[in-house]
Amino acid sequence: MAGCSFSLVNNFQRIPEAPISRNEVIPWFQGDTNRFLFHAGIDIYRNHFSGLMIVKPFTDTSHRVLFITETGIKIFDMEFFRSGDYQMHYCMEVINRRSVIRMLKNDIGLMLNSIPESAETTMLKDRQTGRTVIRSKDNRGVTFSYIEDTTKRVNEIMNTRGLTKKVNMIVYSADGAEIDSVDISHYTVKLNIHLSKLDENKPEISE
Repeated sequence: MAGCSFSLVNNFQRIPEAPISRNEVIPWFQGDTNRFLFHAGIDIYRNHFSGLMIVKPFTDTSHRVLFITETGIKIFDMEFFRSGDYQMHYCMEVINRRSVIRMLKNDIGLMLNSIPESAETTMLKDRQTGRTVIRSKDNRGVTFSYIEDTTKRVNEIMNTRGLTKKVNMIVYSADGAEIDSVDISHYTVKLNIHLSKLDENKPEISE
């Protein structure tokens, strides 16, 4: 997809009293869950990877994210902290490039925590849909997190640099309580991620 510029003035209006505050937003990846297991497909430039992505919360401080192929080959192993920092524990050589790692870090970080505690935030309202939007600004750029008022969860994320859309993320959930799937797409480079939740009753995947 080509880069796309847009006008904030046309899309949003500022609302001093929103139906939900940033502190009331419920994260999809709660710390009281043992793990989240997804079938994952990732396209990175000319490379396609398919396998399992395991997200493991560690209390309320961090998440460990492991991506392996169906045959057990590790693609990457990253840890994300609520502060916005991350640690790369392992990355397969073929994608071990600074630009790729930076995009993976930003994409997965947005999925786990779209509104970091340190980010500057503004409450907005989408003029077309009426949805509450939290605009946050940090070292990832400016992020617009669309909130479903009834569930108090983020169901769409738009990450931008300047007036250019960089990343779009959509979270699908039938009941509003658990993720069914996630689609992450880039506008300026070929990097797309699709996650589909798997049955947690299946045998445990070991590292």
